[in-house]
Amino acid sequence: MAKISEKAYYAAPTRPATELELAYLAGAMDSDGSIVITRYEPKTTLPYTHPRHRLWLAIVGTNRKVVDLPLEVFGGLGYAQLPNSKHNRLHTLFRWQVDDRKAVTALEQLRPYLRLKEDQAWLALEFRANYLMHNPLRPEDVALRDGFYLALKQMKLEAMEGGEDTPRLLE
Repeated sequence: MAKISEKAYYAAPTRPATELELAYLAGAMDSDGSIVITRYEPKTTLPYTHPRHRLWLAIVGTNRKVVDLPLEVFGGLGYAQLPNSKHNRLHTLFRWQVDDRKAVTALEQLRPYLRLKEDQAWLALEFRANYLMHNPLRPEDVALRDGFYLALKQMKLEAMEGGEDTPRLLE
């Protein structure tokens, strides 16, 4: 294994995943993963005036193999965050992430196996299916993207608060 550093490394997919690997990765996504739609406000130095929205997925864990497998089958970005007492991080964290089209590819394959984040995956896929490009972006397109962004945020809040559909470990 190569020496661990905080440098990011990119990878292209090298092989398709087996059904068992997809089920495993869905479990990792359910437990240690994130499905996120971000919203960036425009900066005055950029040529556009509308907010930008982006879909991305990430899995974070303390075992590098949790990152290496999705890198092999989906590609993307992987990196290690070394222990840091300033941030109260005692262990090396390994992170895999993909965005936009690669995120869609990963979600399409993982969604049948997701249990806790299946609704978030559906919403994220709908977001990308409705991601129309116009230059300049029309106000109704911004409103639609903002709606997906806010809906996913609300889903996450409800899951954290233990909504009706959140499985209970202890009754």
